[in-house]
Amino acid sequence: MSQIRIGTLTIGQAPRPDLVQSLKAQMPHAEIIQVGALDGLAQHDLPKTVSFHPDDYLLTTRLKNGELVTVPEAFLIPKMAEGLQRLEQQQVDLIYLLCAGTFAALKSGVPLIKPFVLAHQLLSTIGIRNVGIIAPIPEQVRPIQDRWEGEGFECTVWSADVTNTDPKLIQQIKERQKEAGFKALILDYVGHPADISQQLQVNLDIPVIDFGEIAVTTLKSIR
Repeated sequence: MSQIRIGTLTIGQAPRPDLVQSLKAQMPHAEIIQVGALDGLAQHDLPKTVSFHPDDYLLTTRLKNGELVTVPEAFLIPKMAEGLQRLEQQQVDLIYLLCAGTFAALKSGVPLIKPFVLAHQLLSTIGIRNVGIIAPIPEQVRPIQDRWEGEGFECTVWSADVTNTDPKLIQQIKERQKEAGFKALILDYVGHPADISQQLQVNLDIPVIDFGEIAVTTLKSIR
């Protein structure tokens, strides 16, 4: 059996070892080719904050040096399309989008794994429309809420550090669940270690959906 070649596309710059660590751990024999939409660009090449429009859908990502940047989706889409082409030229078997965004317009000549689409499909299958969502940083709370509400979901969104699943975090989730009545918890981020969602699931009585884990599970099923 030939080795599977998985292309990964991030909205920032590659490589992003933090975003592919779970994939590498669960699919150690796969060859992973990383591409970033902002590869080759410097900070001064990106749109300035003063040029952002109130209606812009903003996404936060990182440059190769670790610097956090915020970029409008409209700026990213053509560059992500270019990234897909670069991966296709390297003859990957499929492409894994390392981002929680929808990017509905993005198409590829090989199977394109979008974590948001997978999560949406799963929630629709199990009939859940009221969800709690944890964003990685405060700046992403509003865009994430807009994205899910735009798909017809009732959602409670807040930011928290889930890398330390201590009793304080668990209690915070339970209190918000009691107030809002959401039926599933979503970790709207790609790149958490696999044990994060597992630890949360042990302590909660609702489904915990981790974008990265649901994508890796899908990749393993089609290899």
